[in-house]
Amino acid sequence: MLLDVHAEGAREAAPERRNYTFDALAREVLEVLVFRGIERAFFVGVSMGCLVIEELARIAPKKVSGMILSGAIAGLDWRTRLLMGLGHLSKDVLPYMWLYRFFAWVILPRWEHRESRKVFVREASKLGGKAFRRWYALVGSLNVSLKRMQREGAAVPSLYVMGDEDVLFLKAVRAHVRTQTSAWIEVIDHCGHVVNIQAAEQFNRISLAFMASVSAMGLSEAASARHI
Repeated sequence: MLLDVHAEGAREAAPERRNYTFDALAREVLEVLVFRGIERAFFVGVSMGCLVIEELARIAPKKVSGMILSGAIAGLDWRTRLLMGLGHLSKDVLPYMWLYRFFAWVILPRWEHRESRKVFVREASKLGGKAFRRWYALVGSLNVSLKRMQREGAAVPSLYVMGDEDVLFLKAVRAHVRTQTSAWIEVIDHCGHVVNIQAAEQFNRISLAFMASVSAMGLSEAASARHI
């Protein structure tokens, strides 16, 4: 099942859905699970979508069989903070697509990342200016969500799939995984931030193997088998 949260993709934000936070988005996902009668599921997130899933695991851990987190964000280094600061200063002045293209080049700077970069920019073009500003406000709450995640962690099996060329986020994810009792990390060579596009077949194999492994074991067994 592919979830399209409000104010993104084909959906506009309804008046009662103006609270655009990771917690609010996670509760929307929970509403879908309840509506569809889904007791438990595996969840796959990409980039900031990982934070929505991790928030869901915090508020409703019994609903989450496991998390596959692609290009996850677990901390912000000085480069990311600088990028966010520049974006904040210019988001109400420059066309939002200029900023998004700039972000795409910073996050995915290499020639080999060009296909991922094209998808990144193409999907951003569907947002529109208002949705982009809401998205950027969500980015502003990253620090709060990241600190809570680092403090509390997740009590469900978690697989982080990262690219070895993800210069902005890989180091922080490695450090975070070392502190968790039920987390794994797989690093794919010659890949940037969006590994599920750049190495789609390998990403799918790793993800399916993780789901099969977790399904065959209990949480305690999965935690004892963790590898970093």
